[in-house]
Amino acid sequence: MREETQGFVRHLVFEGGGNLETLLTAPFTFANEELAAYYGFSGVVGAQFRQVPLDVTQRMGILTQGSVVSGTVHSNNTNPVTRGAFLVRKLLCQTIPPPPPEVAAQIKPPDPYQGATARERFAAHS
Repeated sequence: MREETQGFVRHLVFEGGGNLETLLTAPFTFANEELAAYYGFSGVVGAQFRQVPLDVTQRMGILTQGSVVSGTVHSNNTNPVTRGAFLVRKLLCQTIPPPPPEVAAQIKPPDPYQGATARERFAAHS
C-alpha cells in the first residue's frame, strides 16, 4: 500500500504536472498483482507496480488508497472520526479543539460490535 501511494505521488509530481485536483480525483492508481487482488481488480499480473484504471463509482484519488485509509487505524476496527481528524489536521492544516469537558463526558464512541458496519455504528452514534 505504501508503494502504491509513493508511486502515485511520484507519477503525479514528475510526470503528471503535480496537480492537486488530480491528486484527489485521479481515476487511476498503481498496483501489483497482490494489491490488485486486495482491491478486487482483475488483469494485473506480477510483482511490478503499474498504472491501473479505477472504477470511479468506488474510488478515486489518494484519499481512497489503502495506505491513507488504513494509516489512521491502530487496531482491526475502522474509525471514521480518526480518519476525518487526520484529513483536517494534515491536509487542511487546521487544528481541532477538544470538546468542552461537559460534552466530552456525555459522548462515548459506539461499541465496535454493534451494527454491521462502521458507517452504521457511527450513523447511530450521530
